[in-house]
Amino acid sequence: SCMNSVGTADGSQLSLSDAGDGARSAGRRFLIGTLLSVLLSMTVAPGLAFANGLDALFPEPVYVDLQKTGDIEVFPQQALWHGFPECHYVEVGPKGNLLVISGFKTGQVYFADAHTGKELAILKVGKLVQGVNISPTGRVAVAVDASGGAVDVISLSSFEVTHIIPVGKMPHNVVFSRDGHYAYVSVQGADQIAVLDMHTDKVIRDNPIPGFRYPHNMALSPNGEELWVRNHPKPHQDGHVAVINLDTGKVERDIRVGLYHGGMDDLASGRLAFTTDIGSDTVDVLSPKTMQLVKSIDVGAGPHGVRSGDDGQWVYTSTTRSNQLVVINAHTLKVVRRIPLKGKFGFWLAVKGRP
Repeated sequence: SCMNSVGTADGSQLSLSDAGDGARSAGRRFLIGTLLSVLLSMTVAPGLAFANGLDALFPEPVYVDLQKTGDIEVFPQQALWHGFPECHYVEVGPKGNLLVISGFKTGQVYFADAHTGKELAILKVGKLVQGVNISPTGRVAVAVDASGGAVDVISLSSFEVTHIIPVGKMPHNVVFSRDGHYAYVSVQGADQIAVLDMHTDKVIRDNPIPGFRYPHNMALSPNGEELWVRNHPKPHQDGHVAVINLDTGKVERDIRVGLYHGGMDDLASGRLAFTTDIGSDTVDVLSPKTMQLVKSIDVGAGPHGVRSGDDGQWVYTSTTRSNQLVVINAHTLKVVRRIPLKGKFGFWLAVKGRP
């Protein structure tokens, strides 16, 4: 064939056409050995091969929804899963096996296998779907029907809506208590938090937030005693974070943060909380101890989603305009990696273990 010679270990050339059977056999063994070495190197460390060295930054998978292209990008593999039109909010179940994704203006909710991206079910729940979540019990999911002023409860055994809970005008997002007994819903149109009993599927309390307009995204403190709430002001206005004592229902502190609205999260240790500023280019770092702004980190244009892993080492944020997943060291509070996303408008992200 076109291969006439191969190099040997000492740099000389071994002819395959002119040499005898011994030389041809040696050449074949050399080529086969080389191919086997390459194949073995690819299978020994598939994580490194697919993740291009990113695996150290992702102890658990991170899922980023790319709203304008309808895709989910999974890290560290950087796999791209298609077929989720207008994917808006995404969360992962407590065992890390199931994704729930809101379809925003499609009015749909998507369920997918968190390992393969295979679509498991699609439900129509309204005209405009905002936040979604999966209970820490793993038995139900919830979807915020903003157009209908309700939260839909979905059985994860049948993927059917079992209850519809009216919560008020223009609800936005929902988080669970650590045991799944309660759910907290931000009701933007009423400037309050609706507290749901998930055993009875009813609102048991409306918690007003005096002087705080348009509650938006939330994070529950690790001890379950406080709810950190980011608001949704006008685009040219600074945002605020209210810290609500869940026993008394009172606001313990109102903290001024960056432009417009954003996501909200805290470290599993409770040491720090984070909120994003979609109208700017910063992630604001807040101290639960002093309830003050500690630092603003430049991450790129239009950050919205923010999540930390349970190990407390990394904080992740997705930027909607610069279109990157940004990794922050939670100890130094410095950006360690900016990873270009494969789709457009990385709006939200999910990491296992966040309620």
